[in-house]
Amino acid sequence: MDFIILKIQIIYTAIMSGMMLMYTVTLGSYFNYILKNKILSGFQDYSSFRSNTNVKINHSIILLGQIIVSIISLILNYNKGFNPLCFSLIVPIIMLVLHTLTGFGEVENLVNSGKKVEMNQIEKYVTWNIPLHIIYFILYLISAEQLLSLF
Repeated sequence: MDFIILKIQIIYTAIMSGMMLMYTVTLGSYFNYILKNKILSGFQDYSSFRSNTNVKINHSIILLGQIIVSIISLILNYNKGFNPLCFSLIVPIIMLVLHTLTGFGEVENLVNSGKKVEMNQIEKYVTWNIPLHIIYFILYLISAEQLLSLF
């Protein structure tokens, strides 16, 4: 069972890395594009989409799922390699800290709400959106690589 959970954790972590990379290439770049070009109706449509579907809940479940799998894996596999298992748990904490310290999390919620956004908030969003998600991609990738070293 412990190796099965570890394999699931590796796959999940690699998927998270890929998700962050694809966000920077597609949706994140699109969001920056519509904000830079003042096509704010695009975010109003996105806000409506988020409100009328389960996308926000599903996104949260996926992020929390990786944490839960990592906790279970740490409990079952701590003797196989404590540092890689802990790093996998630290990555989401780093994400939360960076989202908070940069102020990106606050402007991200505002932009996603579809409410009126000031120019300085748009600039902060555009400045941090792609770089932060590239950092998250790299952190998850490093984590997946470290977890693979346990085999």
